[in-house]
Amino acid sequence: MAILKLKKGHVTAGMFNRTVTTTDEFFEIYLLSETHRTKIQVAEFKDLEKAKSFAKEFATVAERKLTTYSPQISSSSRRRR
Repeated sequence: MAILKLKKGHVTAGMFNRTVTTTDEFFEIYLLSETHRTKIQVAEFKDLEKAKSFAKEFATVAERKLTTYSPQISSSSRRRR
């Protein structure tokens, strides 16, 4: 399991073609595969402390460990570098 910080933005256009952009930060909790290449979203929070407490509680119930998101690089990506 991992907590990822994401920014989501919205653009709104007004009548006179003026645009307003708003950006919000979200903390999403994911279940990860062994290689971290596949992830399943479990929950989303606006507050980091709430996300951490939920993740710790969920990790104990699901018998998973909280880890740092670190996907393995595939062999084809390694060849391109």
